[in-house]
Amino acid sequence: MKRGCLISLLVVAALCACAFVFVVWHVLPRARMAALKEKGGRGVWIAIVSANVERERNNLPPLWPENVLQEHNFATAEEYFTYLLSDGVTLVIAEPDRRLVPDLRPELLVLNNDKAAKIGGKVTPEANIWHVVVASSNTPRDTIFLVTRNVNASDIRYAESEDEIQNPETSTRMRLAKKLFPQIRRNAVWISRGGSSLHLPEEKLFPALVCPEVRPEGAPPLKTLPAAASMRHPPIRITTPGG
Repeated sequence: MKRGCLISLLVVAALCACAFVFVVWHVLPRARMAALKEKGGRGVWIAIVSANVERERNNLPPLWPENVLQEHNFATAEEYFTYLLSDGVTLVIAEPDRRLVPDLRPELLVLNNDKAAKIGGKVTPEANIWHVVVASSNTPRDTIFLVTRNVNASDIRYAESEDEIQNPETSTRMRLAKKLFPQIRRNAVWISRGGSSLHLPEEKLFPALVCPEVRPEGAPPLKTLPAAASMRHPPIRITTPGG
């Protein structure tokens, strides 16, 4: 083989390797985040909103977390989702029409379908990627409702003031578990109470960007139903505000 041909082949191989790395590190995570936002989190939101519309017609209370917690002492996101996927007996049932939220599917709660909750069981920590903020129909629309559980649940809050919303970088960043979901590359994905689906990389993860709402007068601080996995299996490493 001539030297020129060998060099050309090496150049082509190097370009292919660069393209492969770019796809793995940039294209695939973006595609997964898009699916997680639109098919996952927003799918959960649409299912709950649709169920609430039907329940209102039947003079039944909505199924926002705040309303559910008035009757049930749930402590985790998994308990809440198990309830929504049940007929009221806290077990996931097969027939969608019998579920409290008919359009909610276990696959909307995970990155990989093979991890989804099983029929006849409960939503386990491995079958859920979301923290749930205790929202209601009265919660401001831009308030965070669902967020991936690589975010530290204790960092979820309203903005302190309009000034913080205008200058979010002046506050301390929300902490992110660096190795929890390598599929989305140190990004957080969340859904607002009004249904917007968004994501940010960890370097821009400021509370007022995630929840650009000042706490309404007289309203309590935001409460979260954390994913149980974040309590039972602490992340390997949580970033500090400085790095």
